[in-house]
Amino acid sequence: MTRDNEEKTSKNQERLNDRLISIYEKALQKDPNDKLIYIDLGNLYEEKGLSKKAIELYEMAIKLGTDESLINHLLVRVYEEEGAYEKAIVIYEKILNKDPYNIIATEGLPRLYLKLKNPALDQAKDMIERVRAINLVNDLRQMAEEKERQSLYDSAVEIYRQIIKIDPDYLLAYHRIAKVYRFKGDTTKAIRFYEIAIKLNKEDYLSYLWLGILDALFLNKGKAMERLEKVINNSPNKDIKNIAFSVYNYLKSEAYVKGNQEDQVVSLRTKGQGIEKSLYKYKEILRSNKDTWLTHFYLGTCYFIKGLYNKAEIEFKILQKINPQSEEARLISSIKNSVNDLTILEE
Repeated sequence: MTRDNEEKTSKNQERLNDRLISIYEKALQKDPNDKLIYIDLGNLYEEKGLSKKAIELYEMAIKLGTDESLINHLLVRVYEEEGAYEKAIVIYEKILNKDPYNIIATEGLPRLYLKLKNPALDQAKDMIERVRAINLVNDLRQMAEEKERQSLYDSAVEIYRQIIKIDPDYLLAYHRIAKVYRFKGDTTKAIRFYEIAIKLNKEDYLSYLWLGILDALFLNKGKAMERLEKVINNSPNKDIKNIAFSVYNYLKSEAYVKGNQEDQVVSLRTKGQGIEKSLYKYKEILRSNKDTWLTHFYLGTCYFIKGLYNKAEIEFKILQKINPQSEEARLISSIKNSVNDLTILEE
């Protein structure tokens, strides 16, 4: 592209931006509470080099209730352009309070500390060390996840334990260890790591959910309902809340009480390696009687606990086909749309 063409393209873009600014400003006059317009308009003013105007618009979007996580990175950028380093630092520190492993904030803070009128050298040095630790943890996490993909679960657990030694507050490592132990059928160890995670973070509702499910599995109904209530009343995640609510309602049903009296579920209640024994037992039962619908529920539950959600879904669909009016079928129907989000949260 020639220089003349570049200048022509630039002018065309500038005219387009001016038209868009005019359109957005008229839209704001009609609806001054449209949060997204403030963000889009701020972007356009930022492109024109009018950082102060962009700041006003971004800050207004936050005042109107925009999720700060959607706009923080924009504000940091314009604050830095305007030399408002203290304000940019406050935002990054706020981000790190919620997400201690946010690499953008940890890498950006040292630069901002050094740009202050009185450079904060010690804080910059601490953040540089923190970045190194985060990079090491991220490398180890990738190694552990690769071990999981290779089915080398003991090796994966050892690497996650290394991560915990580097950062004892790294919640994800406890979740992953617990998930590995669930997959191996060792629910006792899984429970232990979920309980440690809760001690580290009282708002770890994913751990509360799994502890509630496992308590229900081992007939600790009161404890299970208490933990599930905590998720229902406090979790901001609607899918986790939905699963907790569905399991909670099932625990209140007569079906849960009756199911606990079935001889075939006894091995499932055994801690330690009980899940693996139960899987074998339920498969044997199904070989002799293909229409034992309740066995499909228990077998699906075993797969669910192990994190084998696709296999669980197969068993649950059979259950729903055989006995669609059962409490178990209702439970499955109510949680099926939330399982995908549970899978994402566990990654």
